[in-house]
This record gives sequence, structure tokens and C-alpha cells, in this order.
Amino acid sequence: MSASEGIKIFYEQFVQDSFSKYVSHSWRTERYWNEECDNVIGQNLETLSDIYNYWGQAQSPGEPKVMRLTRFIEMITMSGVCDDAFGAREIGPLFNLSIQTQVDEIFQTKHMDMTFLEFVEAVARIADKAVNHKTIEFPVDRDR
Repeated sequence: MSASEGIKIFYEQFVQDSFSKYVSHSWRTERYWNEECDNVIGQNLETLSDIYNYWGQAQSPGEPKVMRLTRFIEMITMSGVCDDAFGAREIGPLFNLSIQTQVDEIFQTKHMDMTFLEFVEAVARIADKAVNHKTIEFPVDRDR
């Protein structure tokens, strides 16, 4: 048996099942890329942009703002979404699933810098996960 065959067998027998729960693209096609989500995001794009601009930070002067994991966790926990069924420990994996895969995670920091589009996806993932764990009561704006 060659080394590559051994690694393949090891992956299939011991690793594949654990990693399968972190597949990011199937969630996009099944839950995110649809007309209903597109409408909700489109109707709330300005609010999402304001939230991102408030919580995001430029890493250097003149650079565009990005969202880091610590700020994202702080933002989500302060929103009141977390409870006994959906905790802060679940936010990190959803953050990571929303960020585009990067080639160089040793000498670059892009894998830690969430762009606005990635932020929108992460918020959608949080909402989807939170709604699947509990019933959320949204305040009603009577002026609309």
C-alpha cells in the first residue's frame, strides 16, 4: 500500500464523518441561494451594511473594514440570539464556513478577515441555526 492510499483509507475511516458536518456549499444551495433569502437580504441590506460598518474594523489606515471572529462573536452574543440551545461556541464554525477558503493561512490573514458578503452569509447562517433551535420573537414595527 502506498502512502497516498493509506492516507485515503485513514480519511475515509476516521475523519470523513466528522468533517461532513462542516460542508459549507450544500447549505448555500439548499438554504441560502433562494428567492426568499434574496428578498429578505435585499430588504435589509442597508441595515446589514450599517451593522458591518459599526462592528467591522480596518486592519490598517486606508484599508477596507473587515470583521474578525472576536468582534463577530461579541456582536452575535450581544444580539440576544444565544441561549442554552444555541451558544457562543457555535458561532465560530459558522463564521469559518462563511469565509472563502484561502490558499495561504500561514503568511496571510485573509482567512481571519470577513468581508461584507461573507458577513451577510454568516448572519444568514446564524439566523438559520438559531431559528432551527428555538422560536424567535421579532419585534413588530407598527409604523410600517
